[in-house]
Amino acid sequence: MICKNSHIILETNLSFVVVPTLKESIYKVQISTFFRIISIL
Repeated sequence: MICKNSHIILETNLSFVVVPTLKESIYKVQISTFFRIISIL
């Protein structure tokens, strides 16, 4: 029971860590694409 609870907590923490980094990487990709388009123009 305790083990199961700690696993759930771990998963929740992981999702909190993964989501911001995912958003950040998407943001960085968008910015680099934006600059690439501008440099082509």
